[in-house]
Amino acid sequence: MSDPKTAERWQLRLVFTAFPAASVPAALLFGILLSGPTTVIWLLGTGLMLALIWTAAVWWPVWRWFHRNGFPALVRIPFMVAAGALLCLPFIVLSPVTGGLVIALFSGLFGTAVGAAGGLAAAAVEGARRLREAEQA
Repeated sequence: MSDPKTAERWQLRLVFTAFPAASVPAALLFGILLSGPTTVIWLLGTGLMLALIWTAAVWWPVWRWFHRNGFPALVRIPFMVAAGALLCLPFIVLSPVTGGLVIALFSGLFGTAVGAAGGLAAAAVEGARRLREAEQA
């Protein structure tokens, strides 16, 4: 993919697939830990919604910046984890309305887990693509 626009479109699809997909097992795990099938279904929907919003607002711009500046995918993973942990910030601001910092704590943990899993998945797919391109060249 020598064309920068094609490479960036590919990166966009990669990030918008990896991070929301990583939110599903994380939301299921949080739901099981917090008990009950209703909690699992509620957290699955909420987690997927948060992951899509956070991908558009934070993870994609950070990933794109690192991609445009030539950083390898493995360097991006810690930044994706840190960006995921920042998911607690909107809930900290809303803590007087939501009634405490428990939601902020869980959203920060959820964002960290999704950032790590999504970053690892995206880095692995990008690495495999680069290996395939190197073999073809």
